[in-house]
Amino acid sequence: MSAEKKAENVRSKEACEERLLRIAEGMSAKEASLLFLQKQDWDVIRGFHPQRENAAGWLPMKKTDRVLELGAGCGAVTGRLCRNAGTVTALTSSKTLAEAIRVRHAGKGNLTVETGTALAYLKDISERFNWIVISDEQELFQDEEALLALLKDRLLPDGKLVLGFYNPYGLMFLSGCADPESGVLFGSLEGNAAGKDGANAYRGCRALGPVKEALWRAGFDRVRTFYPFPTHVMPNRIFSDEFLPTPGELKNDTYSFEHPRIRLFDEQKAWDRILADGEFPRFSNSYFLIAEATWSS
Repeated sequence: MSAEKKAENVRSKEACEERLLRIAEGMSAKEASLLFLQKQDWDVIRGFHPQRENAAGWLPMKKTDRVLELGAGCGAVTGRLCRNAGTVTALTSSKTLAEAIRVRHAGKGNLTVETGTALAYLKDISERFNWIVISDEQELFQDEEALLALLKDRLLPDGKLVLGFYNPYGLMFLSGCADPESGVLFGSLEGNAAGKDGANAYRGCRALGPVKEALWRAGFDRVRTFYPFPTHVMPNRIFSDEFLPTPGELKNDTYSFEHPRIRLFDEQKAWDRILADGEFPRFSNSYFLIAEATWSS
């Protein structure tokens, strides 16, 4: 990517963050949702739609638990974590986003907001947590091996790491949704290295097997898989191997807000066939993993 393109991307990112801060300062979540519907602004929907909280609402936290949220963005999931846990430390990537979180969740006395990268922050702290929740899937794949080792060390005994990510073999991508970040049709499936503007392919789209292997190599010896629908970003249902959907149940095909898409086949019929054949885990659009390192301390 050229220096000019990098500078343009930085300016675009800063403008987006300023827009999210202005929304946090002057809009309710409902008003922000209406803004998305009017303008089809993915940054707004990812940052403010109430359904985003579903990504954390299902986790069995206790009021005494200490939680670290990585990739907190502008705080879409942070509020739910604060309501469910004892204390929450939210790490976000910029001062602008950190201010958006503070403004948005000003009444949360159990919240601490920090700024920086996950890898640098984890190296600087010694505190351990009951839960580490990765709200932005790209945080996990920046320096995977080093980051997973630090994540394991920052968990208390019986602590849990939670991460969600897109499946490149998910039905949404096979049927015509572009990669969330690059906008390239079939980009992750074909292994494309870059998007149309030369940006790196979306790191948050990973096959389940390699992610599990990376966790096991890092010492996470218990890994449970869950299947959010329609995706981990905006789930309205979360399935497991013990509780799988049945034919006719998966009717919501609104997966892609980031980029225009095509429709190569009838997804409802495809889901019904996949469910009847018992192949839902393979074609799930996204995954949630809860990983534990079952050592004694």
